[in-house]
Amino acid sequence: MKKIFFDSSTIISIAMTCALGPVFKLQKDFGNFAITPTVKSETIDKALRTLKFKYEGFRLMSLLHSGKLKLYPEKNLSSKIYQVEELMNKTFFAKGKALTIMHPGEVSALIVAKEQNADAYAVDERTTRLLVESPKKVAELMSSKLHTSVNIDKNNLRDLKKQIKDVPIIRSTELALAAYKKGYFGKKNKELLEGVLWALKFNGCAISKKEIKSYTKIS
Repeated sequence: MKKIFFDSSTIISIAMTCALGPVFKLQKDFGNFAITPTVKSETIDKALRTLKFKYEGFRLMSLLHSGKLKLYPEKNLSSKIYQVEELMNKTFFAKGKALTIMHPGEVSALIVAKEQNADAYAVDERTTRLLVESPKKVAELMSSKLHTSVNIDKNNLRDLKKQIKDVPIIRSTELALAAYKKGYFGKKNKELLEGVLWALKFNGCAISKKEIKSYTKIS
């Protein structure tokens, strides 16, 4: 059975743009959509405690109750998750201080996705995606954000690459594009697709204006 694991950023982007219905229809084609208990805590549980996001929390909880969103245990992987999180957050340094690159939910989803041989790890946060795909670019990104040089612990980076390699990365926008092509958003219309992609961008997905334009051209 195919599996796609979501980190907190992606599930939030999809929920905030009312794209849950169309995107989750992709299960017919992509198999199980899954999260970890830590991601659930960071998204659903947290949302249910706030007035602003309570409705999104209930919508996500209903997906769990219906089985459309699977909850995969992480307990047996807790030591590995901790080890990888430590590596991630002790690899990049600015002014002698270690930079926090990833948070527990992101790490847990990544590690469980790898252990489950998932078809993809869905993450919208740019730093996280770069850390998996091109770790050295993280230093460039953080340097630009902090306006200072960022150094890399090469030993930690080497060990980190071994732990997180071979995990395919997708974003909410790729899922939305797939749902659009299947007709799950309704009648195909490039204006509609553009609106969906911009909505995801404004709700946290790291996608550029250039990428959105290219997606709408080929749709």
